[in-house]
This record gives sequence, structure tokens and C-alpha cells, in this order.
Amino acid sequence: MIDFEVRGPDNGTPVVFLHAVGVDSWMWTKVLEHLGEIRAILVDLPGHGRSNTCPWVSLEHSAALVCEVVNEHCPDGAHLAALSLGSYVGLLAMVQQPTLFRSAILSGIHAGNMPRKLLMYMMSAALAPLATRPFMAKKTAAVFGVETDETESFVKSATRTTTSAFRRATNDVVAFEMPASVAQIQTPVLFAAGADEHELILSALKRFEHALPLGSSTTIPDGGHGWPAKNPDAFAALLRENIVATGCAV
Repeated sequence: MIDFEVRGPDNGTPVVFLHAVGVDSWMWTKVLEHLGEIRAILVDLPGHGRSNTCPWVSLEHSAALVCEVVNEHCPDGAHLAALSLGSYVGLLAMVQQPTLFRSAILSGIHAGNMPRKLLMYMMSAALAPLATRPFMAKKTAAVFGVETDETESFVKSATRTTTSAFRRATNDVVAFEMPASVAQIQTPVLFAAGADEHELILSALKRFEHALPLGSSTTIPDGGHGWPAKNPDAFAALLRENIVATGCAV
């Protein structure tokens, strides 16, 4: 079982948060400051944060573990918010259990056909031993737009990621191809991306939107891959709007 933390009122709307690679659920701290009314289930994926003794096996395995958490602790279902690695895991969780989530926002996810895969695998192998070291984590914090006074907390979060989890999870993302079974997902899913994202992710928005029965997409002006960290209020507002749009109270 993976580790997770619950924050917010017991009667709040349950929302499961899934983080990016090389960091843990700490990354949602600023977003939650704008969502005091929700019951946040902050999951640490395998090899990350408090789950760093649980080995990373695959995207599908991680998705199954997330489903276990939701089934046990949110018997009436939950909403989903995810970024980057968390979005791939979240999408596959919905493939495994198409009605598990009430709504979802998935940001920073591509649909497949990543170019130069061999080169990307080589870069992953070279970067993995460095990615969780403080000096590299500080550079990553800057890319994500983490404020200066939060950098040390980001670094602490990043250094709890195991090298093997970083490499294997990154390789799984490189190899990812959107499964045809996404057509079975019954959840309203909003696919988001910063307007300054990589073209591979931007071009995937409409592919996902058309592949899922209840899919939609949006771009965030002046946003990059880590836009939720740079603009936590904007992410919180989008999440709240997405939940309300499904007919659920926040």
C-alpha cells in the first residue's frame, strides 16, 4: 500500500491529488491554501515521499495502488487532480475503474509517439542519479516556478525520491501510448496544459478530448509544465469549476 495524507474537513468534497515525478504530494501545498473547503487525499506515488520504500513497478501498478486508496477511503467516489507523472497514473486508474472518479483534471500529459525515445531513455539514465540531489532539485524548483521561500521544502521533497523510481517512472512516461480503452472511461476529464508547454503535450489535448466520451481540454496562458506551482490560485479555481460543472457541490 502506498502512503497518503488527508487534509481538510471530514465533510469536504474528496479530491485525490497525484504529483509529478521527482517530488511528492508537498507540491500541492500552495494549491490547497485556496481550497480549504475540500477533503484532500494527498498520495505519494511509489518511490516518492513517504512511499519511497514502495518500489516503482509501472504506471499500471501505481494506478492500481491509487484505486485501492480511493476504494477504501472514498467509498462514494472522489475527484482527481494530477500533474505530469500523476496524470498518466490517474488516466490509467480510470481505465482500470471507469466510474471510480466523479471528475478529473489531468495536466501535462502526452498521448504517445514521443520522438527519439532511445535518446530519452539515455537521458533518463544519466539524470536519475542527479535529479534527487539538492543542487539539481533547486534547478527543478526554479523550472516549476517555486517561490524562493519554498525552495528548501521543494528540495526536501525531491530528495526523498529514489533514483530507481525516478528512472523507471520517467522511462514509463517516455514509452506511454494512449490505450484504446480510454474510450470506456465514464468520468468527465479535463485535459490541461500550459500554453508554453512542449508541443507533444499541446498537440495531445484534442486527441484526448476526442478519445474520451466526456473529455475536454484547455490551455493556461503564460503557463509551462509546472504551472500549478507557479499559479496555484489558477489551478484551484479550475479544479473548483470542474467539480461544479459535474453537478457536485464543493
